[in-house]
Amino acid sequence: MTVKKPAASTPLWGEKPYRSLDYEWKKQYGEKIYKVSLNGGMTCPNRDGTVGSGGCIFCSAGGSGDFAADARLSIREQIESQEEKLRTKFPAKHFVAYFQAYTNTYAPVDYLRKIFTEAITHPDIVALSIGTRPDCLPPEVLELLSSLNQIKPVTVELGLQTIHERTAAFIRRGYPLPCFEKAVREMAHACQLPGLEMTGLFQHFAVADETDEADVAYTAEQHALFVQAFQALKTAGHEPALVHCDNSAGVMLHPEWPEGLERSRCMARPGIILYGFDPSSAVRFGLFRPVMKLKTVVSMVKELQPGHSTSYGRRFTAETPTKIATLCAGYADGYPRLLSCGQGIVEIHGKPCPVVGRVCMDQLMVDVTNVPDVHEDDEAILWGGAVSDSAEDIARKTDTISYEVLCGVARRVPRVYLEHGEIMAVEDWILNN
Repeated sequence: MTVKKPAASTPLWGEKPYRSLDYEWKKQYGEKIYKVSLNGGMTCPNRDGTVGSGGCIFCSAGGSGDFAADARLSIREQIESQEEKLRTKFPAKHFVAYFQAYTNTYAPVDYLRKIFTEAITHPDIVALSIGTRPDCLPPEVLELLSSLNQIKPVTVELGLQTIHERTAAFIRRGYPLPCFEKAVREMAHACQLPGLEMTGLFQHFAVADETDEADVAYTAEQHALFVQAFQALKTAGHEPALVHCDNSAGVMLHPEWPEGLERSRCMARPGIILYGFDPSSAVRFGLFRPVMKLKTVVSMVKELQPGHSTSYGRRFTAETPTKIATLCAGYADGYPRLLSCGQGIVEIHGKPCPVVGRVCMDQLMVDVTNVPDVHEDDEAILWGGAVSDSAEDIARKTDTISYEVLCGVARRVPRVYLEHGEIMAVEDWILNN
């Protein structure tokens, strides 16, 4: 199904039709502010057995702090190591200290006071951002946040994810809706403490990228209850300064949401559309062009004689003389093993080359018999080329979604950022660490 294109709108904030955090920081501080992701060395009650052991399904093994600094370093050392990395790529001057990994108020208050104070008093830090859970905000922690907020601004990320208990159980959230409501009441009460205020409210849409009648109704109900929650906070005298509920599908289908709220306070969280992909097979706009490719190089070229095989398991045996190129990429880089044995199509010299044999951890082999002049160090496009698989092709072949393909590229794979064909930055976590 192709969805009708939304009407064009005039950009409102920094040439964007939504209010971004980057815009807010530039407005507040007069320059671009960067986040440094820190690790306070904590865990989570949904991991250590207190309320659960598996964690939320959307949370990574690193507690969604995969790019946080090394927890073995002091907070000051973490800040400075992250600053050094950012300054190799960007003209960064000032930063927000972002405690991202796991649940960052799940510790004794004296320990929290020590690490938060070390972060907020660093001369390069302009604000403190803390990600946590609503069941980990006891009164003594709220009082600590109040005192810290009198030094520099402090924000707390308190994600609801969903108001529906069925969805909460599916994502293994580990707390019921009344727990979140209680935390909101306590945060509202805490706003009466010196230095604290209610700065934001947000939620996730579970099925905004579906067109089934029941799913459309479900999304509309989520939106209505979100607006209701905002109005309740406003009536209580604690109107959130910023609100956001729209993901990629929401931004495109419902640019007026959250409905009835002053637009200057509404933000959005576009995700998949920033990569140039539609939100789902059901919700497609025909507006986007993919901006991400996965590339590698040829490490060697050999000719197999009839009867010779290649890769683990000997799943490919040549019947005729066959020229095979070995590529420097494998499933440890994010190229799925399910693309083994002819399922994957790679592009070399503008020609499609099928994967032969099994994809290995660090290498894969392709048939280049019909591609002339293939040599070591030649470029190979694993996905995103003109005749190779696309990320959506791979998602279909491996029974997943394009989101997982895009996010599955391993950290060890260098990122090269282009603008109008020119390299603007290179991010290499192996060479730079």
